[in-house]
Amino acid sequence: MKRIETTDVPQANSLHRVCDLLALVGEGIEDKQELTRQLGLVTRELDYYKHAARILGFAHFEPPEFYLTANGKGYLAGLRAEEKRLMLASAVREAYVFRELLSQFPEKDLDKDRVTTFLMERTGLNKTTARRRADTMIAWLKYTRD
Repeated sequence: MKRIETTDVPQANSLHRVCDLLALVGEGIEDKQELTRQLGLVTRELDYYKHAARILGFAHFEPPEFYLTANGKGYLAGLRAEEKRLMLASAVREAYVFRELLSQFPEKDLDKDRVTTFLMERTGLNKTTARRRADTMIAWLKYTRD
């Protein structure tokens, strides 16, 4: 079983903020201080959101390099809110860590303990960190389902 890199497990709790980051970068805002201010984040958290955009396939992020991919630009160009929601839901479920998780468990059976165990086994994260990341993953799935 292939190990999942910890940088491929999201730690940005708000998918809504990930989308806001894409929009700001799409408008040409690249300054770290300006992004953190507009997103209401602390500096350390900005990288979590940049990694989240990369995990979804919407951005390229190899610090300090960050830019939107064709998928990210396509997401921003989505005309209707429903199209964006479907594209975001698809991006979440197609992200490697989610594909692997959902290949083992039906989405309706996922809970914090199952996701935590999965993450500990596949990434080597300790239980405390795995539980925090499990919260994020469950929140992403719920956000794109409702």
